[in-house]
Amino acid sequence: MEACMESRAINLPEIVSIIMSYLPTSDLKNCTLVNTAWEREARTHLMSRTKVTLTRKNFRPYFKNRLRLCHKNVDISLLDIQTPSGMTSFLKNLTPHLKRHSAKISRLHIDVLLIGYESPISSQILEIFKILKNLKSLDLRVTFWGSSHKRDFTHVSQLIEQNVGTLSSVTKLRFRIPAPFSPLGPPADQHLYNILATCLPPLIKLCPNVQVLKLVNTPVFEMSPFPPKLTMLSVRRTDGNSINLSTPQFPPLKNMSKLIRLEVNLNLHSEMACPTLLTLLAPQLEHFAIRWVTNSSPGPRSTVTFIFPIFPKLKVFEIRRSQAFFQEGKWLRPNLYFKFATEDKNTGVNVAYAKQFPVLEKIIIRKENDLRKGAKGYSDNFYFENSVPFLLETFLWSTKSPCQTLKYLDIPFPPRNRFRYNRMTRAGDCGEAEEVCHCWGLMEASIFYDLVVKVFPKVENKSWRRDELRKL
Repeated sequence: MEACMESRAINLPEIVSIIMSYLPTSDLKNCTLVNTAWEREARTHLMSRTKVTLTRKNFRPYFKNRLRLCHKNVDISLLDIQTPSGMTSFLKNLTPHLKRHSAKISRLHIDVLLIGYESPISSQILEIFKILKNLKSLDLRVTFWGSSHKRDFTHVSQLIEQNVGTLSSVTKLRFRIPAPFSPLGPPADQHLYNILATCLPPLIKLCPNVQVLKLVNTPVFEMSPFPPKLTMLSVRRTDGNSINLSTPQFPPLKNMSKLIRLEVNLNLHSEMACPTLLTLLAPQLEHFAIRWVTNSSPGPRSTVTFIFPIFPKLKVFEIRRSQAFFQEGKWLRPNLYFKFATEDKNTGVNVAYAKQFPVLEKIIIRKENDLRKGAKGYSDNFYFENSVPFLLETFLWSTKSPCQTLKYLDIPFPPRNRFRYNRMTRAGDCGEAEEVCHCWGLMEASIFYDLVVKVFPKVENKSWRRDELRKL
């Protein structure tokens, strides 16, 4: 009798739905294979975990067909509407539907319009923020409408200030500006730069409990008070200029003790030395990532070097290369040239790990995910060969000062017994003016593995062991 009742209970749609709401995505996929009822329920939950974009044209049929479950990840698109009145109407009609499903929505992407005249749009967007009580992640795509003068946006800043703390549940916050503005640019750019610098601080105050903050193309702005729970900061510019034009100005360092992870993009010709932000945070960082690294081909010898201070607490050093400039058959390398604070030319030590990174546990060098449509995939061998010069002039430069703390190494490894190696340490050292460099030689994979073992003798991930490679 009890077994029969349990069997009936497990097939009740309400019970199945509750159980599946706690399952990870991999288990939900397995549930689609049980029976028709479970498949239908599992697919409903799987769909709710993907992102849906709501527009003026599709939001009514979407909510009509999703009476019980809606997506947790919602994108509200406003920029396809041509007039402010159309945006106002769309937000007015959308808000009741969002309120009905507010408990289910945990991630929101939305266009935030900074309008240079009195408009209800800013108030409507703030109203949406207020009703989404369970929001955990917020992605704001900031754009302008109507004016480029700072004085015309005073009402927007005041309105935001009146709603400080509204998004107390949000722990992840991202600002995206379509294009970077420079304070040294034309007058229109200077005005927009000043507007953003004024409006960003109160927008951050909307989320007093934010732990992860990502800034894309933002200007320098005063971050005061500093978010007390912030643990990760990501700063990126898409124009290749110095990130010092985008980083926030921080209060005294004592208020930033929880900020232990930093992600930046450092591009050639953008930093003549160590960026200000990195210098400030180096004593407390535990995870440092250089993201979206571009690639260079042979050309004039570069003199731009990134100078890295000592990282006494760093555990993870991560580098991710962009795939946007890979060209099969050409010598490309990461567009980074490092100089570490512990370099000693007299002894030939490029980096003294015991002083530079005394507690380093992981080094990660990977490719960024390529989101371009129709992007060509590149072979592991090609990727490795274009990474070797950078590896040998940085982390694997010398065996005189091995790293005794590193346990995990995720870098490109040779997929074959031999690989091509370009001995030129910098692009154009051979004097070759053409794009294709002719200085390739061959190196045995065993030599590379010997070097890795000597520099990192305590590494625990042994999937790349040399003896296993020799069996190929």
